[in-house]
Amino acid sequence: MSTDRILELTALVRSVELGSFTSAARELGLTASALSKIITKLESRLGVRLLHRTSRSLALTPEGDTFVAGARRVLEALSDAEGQVSISLSRPQGKIRIYSLPAFAYRLAPILSDFLILYPELTVDLQLGTDRLDLIKYGFDLAIRIGALEDSGAFSRKLCETEWIVCASPDYLAQRGTPMEPSDLSKHNCLNFSVHTHTIPWQFRDEPDAGRPSISGNLLSNHAELLRLMAVRGVGIIRVADHVIAEDLAAGRLIPVLPGQLASQREPVWAVHRNHEHMMSLRVRVFLDYITERLGG
Repeated sequence: MSTDRILELTALVRSVELGSFTSAARELGLTASALSKIITKLESRLGVRLLHRTSRSLALTPEGDTFVAGARRVLEALSDAEGQVSISLSRPQGKIRIYSLPAFAYRLAPILSDFLILYPELTVDLQLGTDRLDLIKYGFDLAIRIGALEDSGAFSRKLCETEWIVCASPDYLAQRGTPMEPSDLSKHNCLNFSVHTHTIPWQFRDEPDAGRPSISGNLLSNHAELLRLMAVRGVGIIRVADHVIAEDLAAGRLIPVLPGQLASQREPVWAVHRNHEHMMSLRVRVFLDYITERLGG
């Protein structure tokens, strides 16, 4: 709605409420004649008389009565919208839609619980998946991604780094032995990631492609949590990010093997967002600042 239209509605409603053009004009910072011209222009555009004017009073026509009722609803809705924006600029509220890799969501869970206690007027809609979705098309505010970003022009913030670890349970290593060199993995049951139809290679330092160890096993999955559970149960050796197995390592349920021998052990974790940071809504900025601080930057 244009500014002129809003002024027309305001001029009409306030003239009726105050009972005169003079009082309404004074309130709006206009002259009485200027306000009268605004009302006349509105009536001309609508093709109907809205007010009966006398030297002492204003009276609504039946059409004017109907129109003023609608005009009040429009102005009230506009006022409410402006009020909501003003409130949202002073304290965060509303919904934040986030798309995250399932494995990383487990690392976010304790941080997210603290955040929601701190900001009770916010609602988080956290969807999990491995696809690189278009944020605007699917209505997400943020996406959590790991590794190199395909779109170098995406608005993003680095949250932390994650480290890849090869590990197995004590029971598995007791039965099958502990690999000392990458080539030893050819004798082991390696549970691996698969994305669609492709498995993810395990690359080690000082291992040319031709000398890359043969990695095979009886379980493939695109879900890190499933691989973790299978490794804890002694099914095989896995290669996963540290945030997936942090508690298992601390508790001794899993033990690192071939430490320091992976070719690329660390990867960045990104929050990809739809707008430049200075254009973010307060709710998204507050969430992003909070998790960045908690994750270590």
